[in-house]
Amino acid sequence: MKSSLKMHKFLIAVCCTILSLTGVAQSKQVDSLLKLLDIETKDSNKLKIYNRIGNYYMYNNAGKAIEYFKNAIGVSEKLNQPLAVADNQYRIGYCYMLTGDFDKSVENYLLSVRIYEKAKDSLPLSKVLMSIATVYSVNKDFTKTNEYHHKAQMIIEALKDSSQLCELFNERGIIYDQRGIYDTALQFLQHAYKIAFILKDEYRIADFLSNIGLTYKHQKKTTEALKYFDSVLILFKKNETLPEQLAIIYNNIASTYSQAGNYALAKDAFSKSISYCMEAGIPDIVMENYRNLSDMYGVTKNFELQAYYLKKYYTIKDSLFTADNKNQLTQLEADYHIEQKNNEIVQKEGEVGKQKNQRNVFIIIAVASVFLLTALGIFYGRIKKKNQLLKESNIQISEQKDELQNTLHELKKTQTQLIHSEKMASLGELTAGIAHEIQNPLNFVNNFSEVSTELVDEMNEEIDKGNLTDAKEIANDLKQNLEKINHHGKRAGDIVKGMLQHSRSSSGVKEPTNINALADEYLRLAYHGLRAKDKSFNATMKTDFDETIGNINIIPQDIGRVILNLITNAFYVVDEKKKQIGDGYEPTVTVSTSRSPLLGRGVGGEVSITVKDNGNGIPQKILDKIFQPFFTTKPTGQGTGLGLSLSYDIIKAHGGELKFETKENEGLTAGEAGTEFIIILPV
Repeated sequence: MKSSLKMHKFLIAVCCTILSLTGVAQSKQVDSLLKLLDIETKDSNKLKIYNRIGNYYMYNNAGKAIEYFKNAIGVSEKLNQPLAVADNQYRIGYCYMLTGDFDKSVENYLLSVRIYEKAKDSLPLSKVLMSIATVYSVNKDFTKTNEYHHKAQMIIEALKDSSQLCELFNERGIIYDQRGIYDTALQFLQHAYKIAFILKDEYRIADFLSNIGLTYKHQKKTTEALKYFDSVLILFKKNETLPEQLAIIYNNIASTYSQAGNYALAKDAFSKSISYCMEAGIPDIVMENYRNLSDMYGVTKNFELQAYYLKKYYTIKDSLFTADNKNQLTQLEADYHIEQKNNEIVQKEGEVGKQKNQRNVFIIIAVASVFLLTALGIFYGRIKKKNQLLKESNIQISEQKDELQNTLHELKKTQTQLIHSEKMASLGELTAGIAHEIQNPLNFVNNFSEVSTELVDEMNEEIDKGNLTDAKEIANDLKQNLEKINHHGKRAGDIVKGMLQHSRSSSGVKEPTNINALADEYLRLAYHGLRAKDKSFNATMKTDFDETIGNINIIPQDIGRVILNLITNAFYVVDEKKKQIGDGYEPTVTVSTSRSPLLGRGVGGEVSITVKDNGNGIPQKILDKIFQPFFTTKPTGQGTGLGLSLSYDIIKAHGGELKFETKENEGLTAGEAGTEFIIILPV
């Protein structure tokens, strides 16, 4: 369920592990086959025994497997069975591919191809052609890969073999995924899935859905990837599923969550994968999970946990092939030699006296014991050396851990200072906007106060003249002025209240808040804040608010900081683009809200706040970095790189999600490029 070569090796490792875990039963089976081989006289039975022993050794000793398959070829030629010869040439080619000897692999594959072509046996021929294509893909010769895949496809389509055709499409999809040609990969994988669906082959359906999910993951389309992985889990729940299958799918889910920055869910999925690995007895996948966890904690700057999982990874890696497993192989060889000598003794028993036979037996056992003790001595010498290396490695890891902890301490100090700087920078931008905003109602208060003073003088004059009617009209005007003074005074008070809320630490208490009013307030404050710092700055502001939202329970100070940060960033990128393009481009920032009652995370659905700009878009190469702490694209001194990181944490603390969609400027018109940041909050 991973990319072709990587997953191929991965599954081989799993097979080897399973074989080692069942070593006693397997060794007894091979032992019995070897005994049968010594006494068997019928060539057709010898052929079957050679094949069975070769198949056993294929994954744990490819060289020995080749030896037995060659013996099988000799018997097949003697029996005049060319298809059996071709089958074993194919097996030898596969063994050479496992050992990395690709020239000999293709050589033996082609020998089987000639026989299958001559016999017009199309189905095995198509399988060999697919295997040759795999070898060329491993060696990055994609011209040859496509050539052999095309030959195989023509044969399979002529046979109308849907089962083999979906395997071919799956293999081609995986190879295109490896090459980063994701659209073509998805086309082949979708074709494979459709055929498997028609065949109602749920094992293949799960496999192909997983591969589609991995391709979306490689495109960094984590939402789509997780959708396909969830479909695989649904299939697994319907059917009896092996723990190793669950271990692999949860590993894929975990790494996808980690890629998306959802580390809590990633950790949970990694734990499930490890649990299923333990149940199945597959240390290879456990090792991969520990490595992924170490990488994840490295990204999040949690160096203590990074060192912890790195140590667990190396511990399993160094002890994967234990003394017991290798001792079984040594014992198997020793038993084999003893049995060979015993068989020789039995054959000579009629000619030689019983006493001599017993003496020979003791001699042979002594020789075999010396052989076994020598082998074990060499082996335990290696184990001792390996343990010494492991001890030195642990010392190095301990030293590295201490260094990482010191670095972590310094980073935490720096992070605290930078977070304070980020908050102060945010407060500075807000204060500049407030200063501009508060001036407007104050101007109204001052103007109406002056006019009201003049009206009082006029009213007194009219009273002195006895013109009470005119005096009443002036009094009405005066009342209206006082109402306007009161209105704008309250407006100034609200602005000051907002400033105080933003500047003080969050209380952590949610309260009913009009999200539309909050977004509108911070849009204007961000705009005026930038205008106060740069008089040349100008941009079009647009709003599209869903008036049905009403009040929602949030921490207004925290959500206000997030909205202010996103809007300020949007104004920054459109201003930079304006400086690059000049006339003909209208910098625009749009803030909108909407409510989805059916698909929400909360009982009442979810509310979305979108901040959209028509800037240059986010470059593909930094898409996975923008939520990382301290990452910034702004020039030195103009940003700490904590704004989006803090925003992400605030939204997650609210049980929501902060995501984005972007189109780069390259190849697009000025109006098509841009970025949307979407805040999703449960209600």
